[in-house]
Amino acid sequence: MSDAMTPVAIERKMIELVTTMTTAQRTLAAARNSETDAEIAYKKAKARAFHAPDCPRVLRGGVTTGERDAWIEERVENVWAAFKLASTQREIAQDGLRVTLAIAETVRSLGASVRTAYSLAGAS
Repeated sequence: MSDAMTPVAIERKMIELVTTMTTAQRTLAAARNSETDAEIAYKKAKARAFHAPDCPRVLRGGVTTGERDAWIEERVENVWAAFKLASTQREIAQDGLRVTLAIAETVRSLGASVRTAYSLAGAS
């Protein structure tokens, strides 16, 4: 925004921010969809690994639950990593939308102050 804080400049910035908010919301929606797809893929991969013929079976005096779970996690670590990255991207998109909303609120407040200042200046 330029240094000239006029009602017209504030209005122009608010219109620009509506576009930015819409874009940020779409980005967040896409990131949420990607995160959901990645989580589903991770859970399916874990289930496949659990039911794999070579998956260690827990037995008294044999393989422990922890050892079996570690074996499963080792087989799905790439899918888990993709899920974790998708979650991070969703959080980044969510932060982007929050920042845009905070900026819009600040501009709205500035607009109220500028309108008041302009109306007082016009009344003198």
